[in-house]
Amino acid sequence: MFQKKFPSVASALLILLGLAFTSSITHAQKKEKEREKAELAANAQGTPVLWQQPTDITSRDLFLGPGGEALKPDLSHVTYIKDEEGGYSVKFRVRDGSGKPGSPSSATKRSRKQQPCAWSGLSAT
Repeated sequence: MFQKKFPSVASALLILLGLAFTSSITHAQKKEKEREKAELAANAQGTPVLWQQPTDITSRDLFLGPGGEALKPDLSHVTYIKDEEGGYSVKFRVRDGSGKPGSPSSATKRSRKQQPCAWSGLSAT
């Protein structure tokens, strides 16, 4: 009788020991992660900054942006290069009068706020 039950009892004991062993390992791993997080938090210096108050605003070019006149595209002669695939919006590449390739949206983003919306009669700002 004992011989018939021994394999099932032994296998049940092995399964229980295996579960206990794996749960202790996962518990130890969780403790290690918590310790690492606490150590990182203790070693962190300063406060993360999302935005800073701009300094010396009078010296900035608020119309042309940080690139200024040097990065302004030459719109005297614009040449179509190719259509671009992907996304929902229509995209294409062009070359400006000075030969720099680009996207028409990059050339018009700066001036879009200064131009009125033709369809509404309202200002874009």
